[in-house]
Amino acid sequence: MAIKDMEQYQFQTGAEQVEVARKGGIASGKARREKQTAQAVARAILDEMLHAKDGSEVTIRYAMLRKAAEKAYKGDLRAMETLVKISGEMPAEKREVTGKDGAPLMECDYNIGDLSEEQLLELADSLQDVQAKRRKEQ
Repeated sequence: MAIKDMEQYQFQTGAEQVEVARKGGIASGKARREKQTAQAVARAILDEMLHAKDGSEVTIRYAMLRKAAEKAYKGDLRAMETLVKISGEMPAEKREVTGKDGAPLMECDYNIGDLSEEQLLELADSLQDVQAKRRKEQ
C-alpha cells in the first residue's frame, strides 16, 4: 500500500474505520482460506499414485523422496539434508544462552521435545527461580 493510499485512512470517523477494518478482516479470511486450499491441493497431489518403471504403483511423495535419495547417494548435500530433515533425524542444534554483556550462561545441546515430564517440571522450576532472582536484583 503506497503512502498516499494510507493517508486517506488516517483521519476517518469511527464508523469509517470500522468499515475499513471489517473489509480487511474479510480479505484476511479469504487469503487464509486460499492458503489452506492450496496446502490441501499440494497434499492431494503428493498422495496421487504413479506407475513406476517396474510396474508398481507409488505415490508422487515416494517418487520425490526416492529421487532425493538417489541425489543424496551421489553426494548432493542439499538432498542429504532434506532427507534427514524429513525423516526427523536432524541432530539437535547446540545453542549457547548468553547473559549480561554476552557472557555465556550455559550451553544447551538437547531437544526440549525429548525431555520427560519430570525433567520439564524441573526445568520450569529452575526458570522460575532465575526469574525471581532477576526481579530481586532489579
